[in-house]
Amino acid sequence: MMSTVFVFLSVLILYYLILIPLEYRSLKEVRMEYSQTGTSHDTHGNPSFEKQLLETNKQGNLLNVPAVAIAVFIYKARHRDT
Repeated sequence: MMSTVFVFLSVLILYYLILIPLEYRSLKEVRMEYSQTGTSHDTHGNPSFEKQLLETNKQGNLLNVPAVAIAVFIYKARHRDT
């Protein structure tokens, strides 16, 4: 029983460690696009099918919420003065 819980938690932590840099990079790209154009691809424009599908999958998975929250926290900590 304990080994199953340990394996599950280990996989979950590994998942988050892989996902945090990906979310950070995505957030950075959206913020850079917003600062250059004044709009983001989420609210305006016509994003490619691949971007729409990736965004839908990211937003629809509740397991991604902690990784996204950590990525936002890291982004705000690094870009405090801007």
